[in-house]
Amino acid sequence: MHSPERESMKEGPLGPSFFLIVSLVFSITPLSPPTWAQSDPVRIACEPSLSKLVRKWSVSSSIPVVILGNESSPALREAAALNVDFAIILGEITQGEKSLLSVRTRSLPSIQPLGWEVPRFIAKTGTERDPVEWSTFKEVLRGATQEIGNFSHGWRSTGPSAALQSRFLPSHERERREVIGYKQLSLEALVLKEVMQGDAGLGLVYSLKTANPEVEVIPMEISGEIVLPEEEDIRKERYPLAQKIQMITCKGRNLAPSAAQFSEFVAHATGQAILEQAGYFPYGEPDPIKVLSGGVTPVDR
Repeated sequence: MHSPERESMKEGPLGPSFFLIVSLVFSITPLSPPTWAQSDPVRIACEPSLSKLVRKWSVSSSIPVVILGNESSPALREAAALNVDFAIILGEITQGEKSLLSVRTRSLPSIQPLGWEVPRFIAKTGTERDPVEWSTFKEVLRGATQEIGNFSHGWRSTGPSAALQSRFLPSHERERREVIGYKQLSLEALVLKEVMQGDAGLGLVYSLKTANPEVEVIPMEISGEIVLPEEEDIRKERYPLAQKIQMITCKGRNLAPSAAQFSEFVAHATGQAILEQAGYFPYGEPDPIKVLSGGVTPVDR
């Protein structure tokens, strides 16, 4: 004897077989992630020393990036050729570089300051070192023939002398000469150790997280004025060793959604906190009122 209810289940438009097929389809079809996560990683040319910071931004924002390790000038050329979404560099952009960045698009590049790297000279606490004269430091980098000033007791840092010359001297003053009294070490911890032990009179460290009560920061002297690696002198660009971290793009409104999201992330609160935790001095989250009015200035921290 046939049950009418069973007949209707077999022959009806939504019988058991239909529901079985639907359930199988949904069980084997994964939810698709956002399309940019797979097809549009953000391409960034940046200073090698900044690549770790960029990766931290990528992980925290869940925005994938492809990093091309370049010094500032090659990174800017990549941006000018539209091979990357952003160039992230240390230091200011010259007028010639701005012109290069405008050639292909015939419009000014977008330049977004993100913070500062703040190198500092340190000495063993209690040694009463004089301030480091900016002009003397540049003379040492240019290849002074003898140890002079605070550098007469030897000094240490983590970069090769050629990199120091590239960072702190204009291009026409870089002669790639031997830097007297300088020794490169692999880690800032080793720089601290040699300074604390008295094996070096000075150390040059970059991370603001590098601190120890057994060493003290030595101020800089410029034309008789004493400047310190503190907020006011950094923001007013009086401290000569500080170098601005800047993100440049030539793509303007043609940025992919993922690149636009990355740009917004690094400039605001979370991105700035990550930059600070990595040992850099943050630029400050943009003031939305100033942004809307067309002028962006750093917020006091």
